[in-house]
Amino acid sequence: LISSAHDYQFDIGGCGSVSVSQDPLGAIGAGCGSTVWDAGLCISAFLGRQGSLERLGTVVELGAGTGIVGISLAKLGAGRVICTDRPNCLPLLAHNVAMNECTASISVLPLTWANADHISQLKYNRPPYI
Repeated sequence: LISSAHDYQFDIGGCGSVSVSQDPLGAIGAGCGSTVWDAGLCISAFLGRQGSLERLGTVVELGAGTGIVGISLAKLGAGRVICTDRPNCLPLLAHNVAMNECTASISVLPLTWANADHISQLKYNRPPYI
């Protein structure tokens, strides 16, 4: 599944670099969630200039895609990061979390808006930041 993806390394500033696999041609079927978008790079770079993010506690990333923002948050010290996306995006997202050795601080959860079970998982976690 992930063997068709391409690995990239991005300098995020305060947390060094983040490595991600992405699939810009859509070979693994994750749609737009399989590409690092400029907005993700900008947000990660902005977070990298903020210093330690330990004060944030739990943060939820909606539509995490490749996970570049969530991984950046974890590397910058956010207490716990919950990366969510559609189920078809989760294998690539989980792969990227593991590749950056962030499995202890990042949870990868499915989130389909119309799915009550997915939404209740988030409500159970009671995140202060989304």
